[in-house]
Amino acid sequence: MPFTPFHFGLGALAKAVAPKKFSFAGFALAQVMMDLEPGYKMLTGSASDLHIITHNLIGASVIAIVTYGVWRCWERIRPKRYAQAHISGGVLAGSCVFGTLSHVFLDGMYHIDMGLPQAKWVIARANVGGFSGTEALCLGFAVAGAAIYAMRLLASRIKIHRR
Repeated sequence: MPFTPFHFGLGALAKAVAPKKFSFAGFALAQVMMDLEPGYKMLTGSASDLHIITHNLIGASVIAIVTYGVWRCWERIRPKRYAQAHISGGVLAGSCVFGTLSHVFLDGMYHIDMGLPQAKWVIARANVGGFSGTEALCLGFAVAGAAIYAMRLLASRIKIHRR
């Protein structure tokens, strides 16, 4: 993916499907952490491949653990205006792992340099309305997540009015 927020569509869908069992914030932080290596390499003009250290199963697992730790540290030091409900350990861990592994999978569909078998998939190279097939898939995840969230919100409002 040329731009990390495309990955957020899958997180939006996961949050809509399992709102109490998924942390979008943990997922989003994991996505950003995954792209620190390629971001650094692009900024410094590195001649090496962008996806060597973090964009594999071992690197993604390490990034998930680091992301979990960063989130827990942030919870302790953040200013009160950024406070939010505590995320349980299992939900945060699952969201971080899902974030990093899905990142490897989706980037593997898009970036040939990662050498993953799914990079040869037809959807990865398709052009859908000016987006690559992988980008369009991620946007589709976001639309599906928004639709499910809207249906849940509407259903909860209908229940409130019936009482």
